[in-house]
Amino acid sequence: MTKKQSDSELVKLWARRSELSKAEWTQLYGLVFQVLKKSHCSVLSSLPLDKTHYIDEYFRDKVYLTTTKENFKVTELFYDNALKTFFCRYLLDFLDDPYLKKALSIEEFGESGYGENYADGEKPLTMEEMTELQLYLDRLSSKFHPEEVKTFLLEFDIKTARQIFELLLELSLDIEDAKFFFLDAELKPKYVNSFFYAGLKLKSVKSSARDFFFENKEWVNLYLSLNTCVDDKTQIPLFKLAELHQIPSYHYRAKDLGITRKKGQFEEGYEKTILGKWLLSLGLSTKIENRGAIEVAFKILCWEALSFTKK
Repeated sequence: MTKKQSDSELVKLWARRSELSKAEWTQLYGLVFQVLKKSHCSVLSSLPLDKTHYIDEYFRDKVYLTTTKENFKVTELFYDNALKTFFCRYLLDFLDDPYLKKALSIEEFGESGYGENYADGEKPLTMEEMTELQLYLDRLSSKFHPEEVKTFLLEFDIKTARQIFELLLELSLDIEDAKFFFLDAELKPKYVNSFFYAGLKLKSVKSSARDFFFENKEWVNLYLSLNTCVDDKTQIPLFKLAELHQIPSYHYRAKDLGITRKKGQFEEGYEKTILGKWLLSLGLSTKIENRGAIEVAFKILCWEALSFTKK
């Protein structure tokens, strides 16, 4: 793209800022960055960070965030030198507070995107990713408290965080439910999506899970809370449970409960087991296409099983 073409595209996108798509915002960021990278503002020599940092700040504050204000009116940009002038004036504000920070800035998550909580070998965020995630954060800030969102997202790697962003935007999911799904239950975003796609609600499934333990015999809760729903280190073998709690025909009971199959095997008569019947009571068939929703339902059931045992 020639300079004339890029200048023309910049002017067009600038004039349409109130209606840009995510892809167009990314394109506008690239064009603005290209222009401002070549600017010469004397004030930069008195500021502690490099030009790239302040370009990102300017784009967020003066190019993007202004479009979210109720009384926003589009102003025309006639030539790129005007943009350079705006940028240099903006930098003067930093002289009073060189370490000025904004509420939901991607910069606060570190160069990797998420502080120290990223996997070894994970690449730092690209400018395009930073722009994309900043747009997500800005959209979430009207729904959630900024600090609450930031603290929550610090727990995840960049790939998972992006998926969670999408779910928080698309689903009627509050932050406490999100914490349960992704922190407490450690569920994959795609499974949570399947759960909601199946028409299930966290509150109603939790209630059904609690009823499940009151309606079934004690051995059912023992099997789940001391064997099936715990990790290998704390798991008590079924034969040992049978000895400790005098449970006759322990293997037959495990089969009847529905915990003797390999993980993910929910077909071929599973609906006849105790767990299968519970799934059906939720309106959830045991077909393979419901696997994600079933995994979430079982996580909720296990969570309630462990809580039930503690009580």
